[in-house]
Amino acid sequence: MNNTITVDQLGRSMRLGNLGEQIVLKSERAFKSIRFAGFERAQQALYGPLAKERDEAARAQYRELLAENPFEGIRIVDIIREGMTGDDLRLQ
Repeated sequence: MNNTITVDQLGRSMRLGNLGEQIVLKSERAFKSIRFAGFERAQQALYGPLAKERDEAARAQYRELLAENPFEGIRIVDIIREGMTGDDLRLQ
């Protein structure tokens, strides 16, 4: 990221393109409880163009984010420099 976007922009950029939810297994017990149930092949002719369109839309939205006022917002370097913690009101 090279300190070019704000924390707010980062949060919004993670939701671009309707990329769906990410699932995280947080414990060894959770990891042991999953099992492989199978797979289905995606039809490239059908889903390839849809994925490309979604990617292009997300990239365009990201460029719009970057065009916002570069002097507003908190960047990662600000968090480190000022010793902000998770309960800091500026991060809420």
